[in-house]
Amino acid sequence: MYIWAALTAYNFDYTFTKKQAVKFLEKAADKKHIPSLIELGLLYSKGTGVELNKKKAAYYFNLAASLGSVEAEIRLLMFRILNNDKTLDLKREISLLKKYNKAGSVLAETVLAYCYQYGKGVKKNDAEAVRLYKKASMRGSQTAYNSLKRMYDDIRPDDKLFKIYD
Repeated sequence: MYIWAALTAYNFDYTFTKKQAVKFLEKAADKKHIPSLIELGLLYSKGTGVELNKKKAAYYFNLAASLGSVEAEIRLLMFRILNNDKTLDLKREISLLKKYNKAGSVLAETVLAYCYQYGKGVKKNDAEAVRLYKKASMRGSQTAYNSLKRMYDDIRPDDKLFKIYD
């Protein structure tokens, strides 16, 4: 049911309505099914198939993290950083991201690159952001690739000679 619910939520399957898919995820989440908790966190954080609700998103990420999910902990860090959570201890959060990046998390690497790009908890460092985005995009992160592309687009001269696409 978890797989079907996720496929429905992201418009890959129309066997169920989005409401039914969310109900399936909620039933699984009630049984502490970690992937369902994370999926609900993602849905509520973006308003995909549900009304945008950052408190619910944080709740589901927190619950999954408390059950031992490293992915949920990284997603919670990302969620809090992107939403400028005022209760953040950025020094601690950056330390955790570095730890998870070192352990091989592409998501942590991408979030860390974002932090360097915008100076969140670390000194703004575009070169380090590019290095991390490039590494993460080479490992398959579409988000990192898009961020890297945007950074390059921002510094590319407007001259027609440098135009890559229309």
